Amino acid sequence: MRRVWPWALTFFTLAGMGTLALVIFDPGVDHEILVDALALLSTATLIFAVAVVELQRRAERAHRELVSDLDRRTAIERDLRHKEELLAQSQRHARVGSLRYDLAARTVEWSDETFRILGFEPGKVDPNVEWLDWVHPDDLELVQMQADAHIRDLDTAAPFECRIVWPDNSLRHVHLEATCTRSSDGRATEMLVTLQDITKLREAVDALHEASAGEALVANVSRKLLATDPEAVVQGVESALRSAAFFLGADRATMERVNLRSMGQSRHVTSYCSWPEDPGTAADLESELRVIGSHWLRAELKARDWVAVADTAAEIPAEAECERRVVEALGARSIAWLAIRAGGVVTGVVTFVWRQENATRLDERLQSLRLLGDVLLVALDRRTTELARRDAESELRAIFQTTPVGMAVIDVDGTTIDVNPSLTQILGYSADELIGRSILEITLPEDREYETEQALSCLAGDIDRWRCEKRYLDVNGDEIWVVSEVSLMRDADGNPHRFVGQMTDITERKRLEAQLARDATRDALTGLPNRILLMDRLRTALERAQRHGTLVALLFLDLDRFKLVNDTHGHAAGDRLLVEVSDRLEGLMRAGDTVARIGGDEFLVLCEEVDNEADAVMLARHIIAAVESPFAVGRGAVYVGASVGVAISDGSTDAEDVIRNADVAVYRAKDNGRSRIEVFDADMRATAQARLTLETDLRNGIERGELRCYYQPIIDLATGNVRAFEALARWEHPTRGTISPAEFIPIAEETGLIVAVGHSILRMACTQAVEWRRDFGRADPPSVSVNISGRQLAEADLVEQVIWALEESGLEPGALCLEISETSLMHDVDAAILTLDHLRKAGVKVAIDNFGTGHSSLTYLRRFPIDVVKIDQSFTQELGTDSTGSTGSTIVAAVISLAHAMHLTVVAEGVEAANQLMALEGLHCNAAQGFFFAPPLPAAEVGSVLEEGVVLHTSG
Repeated sequence: MRRVWPWALTFFTLAGMGTLALVIFDPGVDHEILVDALALLSTATLIFAVAVVELQRRAERAHRELVSDLDRRTAIERDLRHKEELLAQSQRHARVGSLRYDLAARTVEWSDETFRILGFEPGKVDPNVEWLDWVHPDDLELVQMQADAHIRDLDTAAPFECRIVWPDNSLRHVHLEATCTRSSDGRATEMLVTLQDITKLREAVDALHEASAGEALVANVSRKLLATDPEAVVQGVESALRSAAFFLGADRATMERVNLRSMGQSRHVTSYCSWPEDPGTAADLESELRVIGSHWLRAELKARDWVAVADTAAEIPAEAECERRVVEALGARSIAWLAIRAGGVVTGVVTFVWRQENATRLDERLQSLRLLGDVLLVALDRRTTELARRDAESELRAIFQTTPVGMAVIDVDGTTIDVNPSLTQILGYSADELIGRSILEITLPEDREYETEQALSCLAGDIDRWRCEKRYLDVNGDEIWVVSEVSLMRDADGNPHRFVGQMTDITERKRLEAQLARDATRDALTGLPNRILLMDRLRTALERAQRHGTLVALLFLDLDRFKLVNDTHGHAAGDRLLVEVSDRLEGLMRAGDTVARIGGDEFLVLCEEVDNEADAVMLARHIIAAVESPFAVGRGAVYVGASVGVAISDGSTDAEDVIRNADVAVYRAKDNGRSRIEVFDADMRATAQARLTLETDLRNGIERGELRCYYQPIIDLATGNVRAFEALARWEHPTRGTISPAEFIPIAEETGLIVAVGHSILRMACTQAVEWRRDFGRADPPSVSVNISGRQLAEADLVEQVIWALEESGLEPGALCLEISETSLMHDVDAAILTLDHLRKAGVKVAIDNFGTGHSSLTYLRRFPIDVVKIDQSFTQELGTDSTGSTGSTIVAAVISLAHAMHLTVVAEGVEAANQLMALEGLHCNAAQGFFFAPPLPAAEVGSVLEEGVVLHTSG
């Protein structure tokens, strides 16, 4: 029998923890069964413990892997950030940027370097703004075409270059490459574009081209391209094309200059062909190689550098008719075109032709051939430029020698290098006398500083040229005025090289300008300052007076009886009198005072720094005394006087107002008896303001049609019938009512508005007379008389105005009588007679108004072509006052007798009493008018006079 322990102990370790099981067995129990059960339990426990240990190990391993994965991810993110920083640094170092364009959302993301390439600080502009706005306009078509090609996944899509315009308008050259992300159906969803700034590279290449370093670029370019003789360049290009044909194994190489962008016709430059040998055939085939007229080839060359075709009969598109003809004429198997670009634009094409198909080597030699094309164009451009330069130098030399403008070439140190014949003629020096010396030596000293400042500004780069008027001293020491235009010329490195000056002689123009300036500010007769110069000095004086607290006096002088001198002794005598008056006035003035003649017989005297009003009045008295002294005219002496208006200002008054105040004062002096002095005061200002207001209202009233016609009947004393009506102007003011002619006619005469008033009254009167004749049919219809002022009589178109008024109204010329005052007729007798004669020939009657108040003589009365004499009312009113006869009665009797002797009609004005009427009837006066018969009536009341007649009263 197997021995069994009364107890058993099992110990195991699970995940680092101990477990103890103590089992005590009953001796009465079958020990083998217990042992087996215990063994089974121990085994299960051990398995469980092993499982727990395994799970713990796996958990620990998973934990370690998780920690490791987190560490790895952190490292990856760190590395990614590091790489992004490296990428950004690399992009900035390489001047490479990128932009991502979401084609569906139409949003754009830029890298920081893209901002810089486009000329902005990162994040300073919105990337969603269309970046094509910064592409040079000439390159925009290419960029858009390439973008479209990439989106459509065309074979023509390729890297390309374009120019970017920076915000400061400078240009940058950018190389672009694009790739598209596409959806499952092949549609482009996103475009990634890389941009590289190649401006410096482009500038380096361009500079290399400009230097014509042909041997350094292509080894097989002939040294003749570097020849100084431009004629040898063509041979060098032919040799280069021969080398290029050999380089590719081609049988022919031809070069053309084209302009594919504008679709213009190509211009053949030169060509080389190795076959056929017959020169005549070669010339014919050469003409077939011109790349003109083919839109297909133009489109192809715009998109890529190479256009190559093999098995040409089958592969040349139908639209390439020109190319097909070339191939067929040559019997070729392969043909290719190399586009030569400048600034992204095709400017030249090299054509290669193979007898056998052999165009597969093009791609591997593309860079060398492209460089070859650039060198050829540079060489040809140098040749063209050199020939053009020679022609230009020859032409410029000829222009330099023959131009009428003086020209000089001056070194930067101021030494004259060359001059043309025109400059020697202007200055009077020979070329030898000018060359080698500074032009400043003959420049007027006052102008040297400005010339030196401008030259230094040019040399400093502040300006490129300047223009000025300056003076030289010619060989005789006389001043010569010129317009000088000087430009700074720079050498190839941009350094100052030469000054080129152009000089135009303006001496005569300056002399005329000085004369014109004097004429514009001086009176032609007396040499005194005119109104313009006086106004300038007055403004300056008023400014000084306001600053210093002093007074300025302005005296307005108007000669009295000067018109009588002109009328009696003639205008030449009047001019001599004005010169003498100006001399006397200047003799009275202090230094700094100004005497000015502002027109006619009016003078202004400006005195600064007067102490008070009394000083100005004292000067006015001296002026009147000087003018009242006799003047020698012809063999005798004449006497005139002067009226003086004085205006005082402390500088607070405007210059125009000061003159106006003095004018108002002299106007008051003349009204108060002449040869007087009046000082402007507040009352005058109020009166002047009232006159100004009335003048303004009158101007507006004429425009608004406020003038009216009143009509006073003229009675035939033999029959008692109304033989005519005199039209008299009335003004219906909108606020003041009817204004008397005595108030507004003088203002109209003074301002010239009387012409407009007269024309308006003439038209209204003619129209009204026609209405009377129509409405009141009579065997002897009344005529109408209209007053014509002296200003109207002086108008050149008076006769035309009268005829126009008659034609407009339909009035017969014989029914119109124009009344002209005796004084107006005597102002210019010859002109008045001529005008009256034209009026009489037109059928219009003419009357002398206010006869007896002027200065006419019987001789003048006989000369005037008139029909009616109107006796002034001042004589009529004296009739019947003295039984023995008065002076007035004698004058009236004489006028009536004289007029009847000359077969003239006599009308007496101002009849107000029966005794006056009776006297006129006794003197056999023809007609009369006045308040005794009727006052002036409005047109509406005239009808009753025509219907009922006028009752002739027999007693006063």
